Amino acid sequence: MGLWGHLRLPEELRGLTCRKKGLAIRWRALECHMRIKNWKRRPHHSQDRPFEDLPFEAQKRARLRLHIFLQRHHPCPPWLYPILIGRARFLGQLSSGQLSAWGRSMRAKRYGYASQRKFREEGRVGKWHPAHRASRVSKARRELRKQRKQEAEERQRLDLPPKPRSTLLPLF
Repeated sequence: MGLWGHLRLPEELRGLTCRKKGLAIRWRALECHMRIKNWKRRPHHSQDRPFEDLPFEAQKRARLRLHIFLQRHHPCPPWLYPILIGRARFLGQLSSGQLSAWGRSMRAKRYGYASQRKFREEGRVGKWHPAHRASRVSKARRELRKQRKQEAEERQRLDLPPKPRSTLLPLF
């Protein structure tokens, strides 16, 4: 049956060479892609009124965001404009609480990237990386808990009382 046997080629493509078959198979696989729910491709002419399908408040927020984005990227290249519209639409539809949570998550992601870059610059990679150190500490604590559990089971099996939580200090 082969690697691509589950895809059926039309009769006219079966006699082609392997290279052409591969292209046909890739085309066929793309034809069978999964659709995303609630996603509609907007017509190209909608760039002149990109926010008309949003509620009025969301339109205002989106227009303000787009204005800020266009000031930030003053000579806006044609390929960037639709991306900015999409980001403005996304941010315009968020409530203030959702926008705040989204901003916090983005700052956390940026901080994570910055700290990773800092660790690489400082040479804190490998066993000196904080995540690796935390992993070693966690492993040591896990092994200590396992050892204490085994000792307690052994004491219970020998009918000894549990190990005291404090030790007696020598008097002399």
